[in-house]
Amino acid sequence: MVFKEHCKKRSIQDALRSDGQNAAPFEKHSTTRWLIRGKIIFRSFTNWNELKAYFLSAQQASTQAARLKARILLDMLNDPMMYLYFHFVSPLVTEFDRVNAFYLATDADPDEMFTELSLHSKF
Repeated sequence: MVFKEHCKKRSIQDALRSDGQNAAPFEKHSTTRWLIRGKIIFRSFTNWNELKAYFLSAQQASTQAARLKARILLDMLNDPMMYLYFHFVSPLVTEFDRVNAFYLATDADPDEMFTELSLHSKF
């Protein structure tokens, strides 16, 4: 069942990608690794239409509980305000993640860290 769903998702991604590029894989959400949220937001935004098509097909060919979840997610993806929110927040979260990753580096220069934080606070 999982393999079948993965194949369906892959064929939807391939069909909707007109630029010939492969879609980046989604990261699994983690409650302990909160830095992954920026990647999830960015990939959700860049694959918005693929997600809509996937949840539309999942809504039609799933169990009743899965159909309800797919319908809720599809309603969110069809909301233009939600799309606008993802469009707005994606670059902000990406920049925050970049600066935070800079601070997590083991060999970061303290002067560069101060400069990055100073620039980020003005952002």
